Amino acid sequence: MVAGALMALVALLLDASVQTRASFAWVAHTEEVIQTLDETMADLREVESGQRGFLLTRNPAFARTVDERIVDTARGVVRLQQLTRDNPVQSRRAARLRSAVAERLKALRGPLALGRAGRFEAAIATVADGHGRDLMDAVVVHAQEMIEEERALLADRAAAADSRLRWNRSNVSRVPGEHELAGPQGGTTTPRAVFVHLRRRRSHVRRPAG
Repeated sequence: MVAGALMALVALLLDASVQTRASFAWVAHTEEVIQTLDETMADLREVESGQRGFLLTRNPAFARTVDERIVDTARGVVRLQQLTRDNPVQSRRAARLRSAVAERLKALRGPLALGRAGRFEAAIATVADGHGRDLMDAVVVHAQEMIEEERALLADRAAAADSRLRWNRSNVSRVPGEHELAGPQGGTTTPRAVFVHLRRRRSHVRRPAG
């Protein structure tokens, strides 16, 4: 009976260890979403600044940099949609962000094409009409919605992972010896009793948000 109780204890601790690893995996996943979003927005802003640099200086090197950042930006929003497939709300936000970014990139390509054709005055006039600024404002709104939600998820998931880790450490350090598994009046603690006891303790462990 003692051996059975110990086996039940070990099985439950192993299960807790698996769940702890899963909790930390969710933390890493959320951090990746945040990093991808930050990098995508940084790439888009580089497209904007590169476009301005090209139109003002007429230096082709700026245009080449813009082409590279456009590719990176488009790749970033696709990656965000892939990363948020587990979360319907964030997945819809990622789709809206991708659409807004596509509109912004389209607006940025127009003046670039005019500049490459030598029509710099027309290109600058197109930028000055303010339409591109409105499109970028829409991108920022969608990105801000996503980043706020991901930061909230990160805080919740990190707290849940830490709670599980502390539970594991606490119970591993308190693994009983055979004499401690003996029940009252020389009896023995059953595997089910050990299982129920630890399950009750685990019920207080914080769980991550979905």
